[in-house]
Amino acid sequence: MRLFLFIILGILTPNLAYAAGASFDATTFWAFVTNFVLLFGTVIFLTRKGIQGFFVKRSESVGKELEEARAVHQEAQNLLKQYESRISDLDAESKEILAQFHADGESEKQRIVEEAQREAARIEKEAKFRIQQEAKNARERLLKEVVPIALEQAEEAIKSRLDDPTRDRLIAEGVEQLKQIKPEQVIQ
Repeated sequence: MRLFLFIILGILTPNLAYAAGASFDATTFWAFVTNFVLLFGTVIFLTRKGIQGFFVKRSESVGKELEEARAVHQEAQNLLKQYESRISDLDAESKEILAQFHADGESEKQRIVEEAQREAARIEKEAKFRIQQEAKNARERLLKEVVPIALEQAEEAIKSRLDDPTRDRLIAEGVEQLKQIKPEQVIQ
């Protein structure tokens, strides 16, 4: 920055002096030009390594910044691709999860229907068994109640139609035969 200020002062000093004179003199003009060229040349000669180093450093700095910017840009592009890939993977994964839920729901529905059918078959079988048991119990009760009544009525009917000695003999034989019959034999 100092170098820049010295250069500006060197350039402006002869112009200020010339403007103060108010007349044009060619010798003075060429003296100013020579003075400027010598001053500018001396400044350039003395500072050329510094200026050259400055521009080299500046060029390197700009190059590094460009490389860093490219690297950051490439990294951002990679991150963008990764996130886009993740988003598409998430979409695919969510569709896959939904499909799995639907499949699980269908299999659960099928399992529940099959279980309900098995339960209905079991209940029907149990109901048939109970109906058979109740029918069997009803027959047994009926026979236990009806057989003695039927025997009594048969005995009375036979007694009224036969004479006394035959009737007594037949009654005794019939009663003996009936006593030997068990209710289970009648059910069969």
